[in-house]
Amino acid sequence: MLPSDQYEIQSLQLSTFLRSAGTLNNPSWVISAIDNIKAVKVKNCLMPLAVYVIDSRNCNVYFVEQATNTITRTCVLSFGNYTGSTLATELSSKITAAGTGLYSVAYASVSNTLTISNMANFKIVSGNNNANYEIGFENSTGIYNTSIIGANQVDLSGVKTIHLVSNIGGIVVVGKNFNILASINVEEVVSTVSLHTDDSSDYINFQTQSLSEISLILYDERFRPINPSKDFSLNINFLTD
Repeated sequence: MLPSDQYEIQSLQLSTFLRSAGTLNNPSWVISAIDNIKAVKVKNCLMPLAVYVIDSRNCNVYFVEQATNTITRTCVLSFGNYTGSTLATELSSKITAAGTGLYSVAYASVSNTLTISNMANFKIVSGNNNANYEIGFENSTGIYNTSIIGANQVDLSGVKTIHLVSNIGGIVVVGKNFNILASINVEEVVSTVSLHTDDSSDYINFQTQSLSEISLILYDERFRPINPSKDFSLNINFLTD
């Protein structure tokens, strides 16, 4: 924490409408150089996001059938929001299309779990951008069976936290090659993230003295890249000499 009354506060408003490169998920801005920076924080951030419960960050379910155990098959779920029952229907359709034989998926509302069944042995495995956490199979991988019940409950609550990862410094995440500039809690399951405002005197020490470009990457609470479909804006404060 740096006392802001000892430094000049320079405020910079950024919007994806003004971005010079990148996408909504990974925008960057070329700015007029700011020199003699001591510290930085996100003053406020408005993200009117439309982030589905299932999207590009978690749409895949990988599985292996014992009869063809050298092949990893990929079931791709449609992007959208689901209930336990509609997720079971979608998973049954897509895993059957990707595999051999007829798969059935049953949702138990009391236990909030899914059971995947087939006539032949199969297993759920891990892979990139998988939905194992959401479907409750994160701890149910690696064992062949004709019927596999999720070891965990289904979680369709959607994105809970949005991490703003930036080149301008922040909190180092242990075991990961990036820093967090700010973390914003999502107050509603889908639709919008309310305006995040930081009126405290807490600033993050800046790692370099000058800045001419800002870049951002958005991650969810499990550090999977978020791809919002709407523009967002944020206001960053710098403390300078």
